[in-house]
Amino acid sequence: MPAQRGGSRPGRPAARAATVAGAACALLLLLTLAACGQPRPHCSFTEAGTCYVVEAGRPSADALHRAREQAEGVWGAGVLSGWTVRLAPATDCSASSDACALLDEREIVIRWVSPCSLALLIHEAGHAAVGDPHHLDPRWAVAAAAMVREEHRCREALDEEDG
Repeated sequence: MPAQRGGSRPGRPAARAATVAGAACALLLLLTLAACGQPRPHCSFTEAGTCYVVEAGRPSADALHRAREQAEGVWGAGVLSGWTVRLAPATDCSASSDACALLDEREIVIRWVSPCSLALLIHEAGHAAVGDPHHLDPRWAVAAAAMVREEHRCREALDEEDG
């Protein structure tokens, strides 16, 4: 048998290791692609790491900025960073809800009824921050007060525009 160069023969441990490594890489690629799920929707615009997808209504950037700032005032800076906020004609939520936080998808869906619908973002940001489906965290009272103030401010602004 002639002498081998390189120290290993085909079909031996080095070749098997390369085959196993290649298979592991292929499996990792498939798992990564499967875990990604649906791609993020195209953002209408972004602010502070938050993707806004506008499917309904015509919110002003100022109104979204104000709602995000109020949510951060209650739940902490950057609470919506990495999240998608979708303003939609209908929601993927329960039939009785105008908004929901889809925690697994890192998406907040708000059914657009009027510009005042954005007040719901303050509440839904709480679910993004702490989950808490039963609203046991004491900050929910602060969030509710902030929502009422924002809705009142919004309705007054709409009344001024109308009249």
